[in-house]
This record gives sequence, C-alpha cells and structure tokens, in this order.
Amino acid sequence: MNTMTLQSVFRGGGLLLALAFSGLLAGCGSLAYNDPNIPASQRYFNTVAPQPILTAGGQPVSVPAGAQSVDTAAGAVSPAAGGQAIYTTGTLPGAGALASREPILPPVQASSRLGVGDLLTINFSDVPKDSMPHEQQHRIGDDGLITLPLNVQVSAVAKTPTQLQQEIRKAYVPKYYVNLTVVVKAQDRFVYVDGEVKVPNRQFHIDGLTVLRAISTAGGFTDFANKKKIEVRRSQGGKTEIVNWFKALKNPKLDPPLYVNDQIYVHRRTF
Repeated sequence: MNTMTLQSVFRGGGLLLALAFSGLLAGCGSLAYNDPNIPASQRYFNTVAPQPILTAGGQPVSVPAGAQSVDTAAGAVSPAAGGQAIYTTGTLPGAGALASREPILPPVQASSRLGVGDLLTINFSDVPKDSMPHEQQHRIGDDGLITLPLNVQVSAVAKTPTQLQQEIRKAYVPKYYVNLTVVVKAQDRFVYVDGEVKVPNRQFHIDGLTVLRAISTAGGFTDFANKKKIEVRRSQGGKTEIVNWFKALKNPKLDPPLYVNDQIYVHRRTF
C-alpha cells in the first residue's frame, strides 16, 4: 500500500470520527444533570425551556417561553427564569384554573362516623382535680345523644371522633371550665350473625348495613334456614324484631338497618 492510499484512509477515518462526535454532542443537548444547587442558567447543559404543566384536570399544557409566573396567593407576578412560567395558583392562559397549592384532603369515610350504639371512651384532662372522672365510657343512645357530667348532653351521631371532641369542649368551655382537653375514642364496631347461615361470624359495622346485606356477607342461608323468621336482637333497649326475607326482598323498607352490637339469628326450619 503506497503513501497516498494510507493518507486517504486516515483522512476518511478522521472525517467519520468527526461526524460521529458531532452527532454525539448534538444528542447530548437534551440530556442534563440538574443540580438544584446551581442556577439553571449556569448549568453545563442548559435545558431551561417551556415545560408541560399539569392542569387541575390532569392534562399537560405547554407554557410559551417568555411567559410570567403567577402567584395569586402572594399577589405577585415575576418573570420566570429562562422564559419558563410556573403557575402555582390562579389561571393559566387558555388552560383553565389550576389546582390550589393547598393539599386536597380525602372525604371523610361514612364508616368513620359515629352511630347509634357506639361505645365511646372519653378522656378529660386540664380540669380541676376531682371535678369529674378523667376517663369515662358512654354509649350513644337511640336519640343520638350522650349525657356527660353536669348533665351536659351532646349529639354524637354522624360525627367523627375529632368533631365530637370539639363539640364536647364547646359545651364545657367557658361555661364550666376555663380550659379543657377532650379525647374521644370509639370502640370496635361489630354486628353478629348466627344461626342458619353458611358462615356465622362477627362483621364490622358500616353505615348502610341492613339485615339482608349482613346475611349475604355471611354466605347466605343454609338449606335448613327459616327465611320467614329472621330474629334481630337490638343492643339498645333489648328489643327483638322479626324479619321476613321474602317480604324484605320485595320491599326494601322491610329490610331494617343494623346498629352497632346488634345480633341476627336465623332460625331453623321445622319440617
């Protein structure tokens, strides 16, 4: 191989390496290590550019370069670094309202609210010594009320334990005490299903639980069940009700709700 041939090979190889290196640099333009301690404009790979921002509906919206950041909570408008606008609150042009920066709390679950028959443990503190028992137990009556020391009555039904704590404190302060700390804890809430059902058990009580639903959760009836004689023993007042499954199936009004500690007993059919 002569000298001219070797020079041509080297030149061709060098050209290919130069092209490959140029392509590599061009591809690295979209890569960046974004050190949060270094201003965006001073980073080696400056990737500051319009970025998608999620709206309240969860849809990405492109923000044009040169836009301004808006903070309605602070009442300030300032240019964003590198032309990127970050809309923390307020309205994004053409995109509708964004979600607030405040966290959105989940709705209170219905099963966490107190109901008739719930047994509550109530602790009182920060009160004069011997003015009242520091720990008491109260069961919510059929009227939804609990009666506390000094004949104070408070409605407890449909409230969470935290809400009830606040209501109890309002009932005592400042009428009876200068200060008072109240802690309310609800005991485990159950109903009991026994007799001619496939899976006799203890079930957690949830709002909306009825006789037919509890029996269904217990696996349904056995082959020997008397569906016309379902006995419901109430925890409050000791009353007993008889439910006819056939009638309750046709008329939901005949399917009574269950309360905490109620018992269902399905009698055996006689032949």
